Amino acid sequence: MPFDTLGLMGTFREVARSGYEPQIDHTKAFGEHVNQINDKLYNLLSSRIQDRLCAWSVRPPTPSPEIRAICRALTRMVEMINDVMPTDMLTPILLRAHAEFKTQLRRRLGELNIIADGGPMQSLVDLELTFYTNQLRALVPELSKFEEDFSDVWPST
Repeated sequence: MPFDTLGLMGTFREVARSGYEPQIDHTKAFGEHVNQINDKLYNLLSSRIQDRLCAWSVRPPTPSPEIRAICRALTRMVEMINDVMPTDMLTPILLRAHAEFKTQLRRRLGELNIIADGGPMQSLVDLELTFYTNQLRALVPELSKFEEDFSDVWPST
């Protein structure tokens, strides 16, 4: 009776695949669930940033209540989930929120016709951004050395 090596290999492969497929499905579902949670957290921050920057205007004193509210929202989120989510998973959410902040800030500066001209309005905005950046750096250790020059938020003249 000849030994059918190819048949045995095919059978072995099917047995191995059927044993691992449920684990692969669970791993994939878990990864998708984590991504959904990350997206929901980002969306919460994003909507808060949009709402507050829509109401923001450049005037003393700085930091403004709107920028404080954005920083408070970031801080509260970190405080609420830092026990259940490692900072290496939290940091990308914060960086996405930061990108949204920059996008909305650029839009708002354009609406307010504020440009980088070295004048008093730019100085007030710079103070706001310094406060925001310091708050962002304090949220998680990975962001402690975070640098941002914000040159890309100023509308073109």
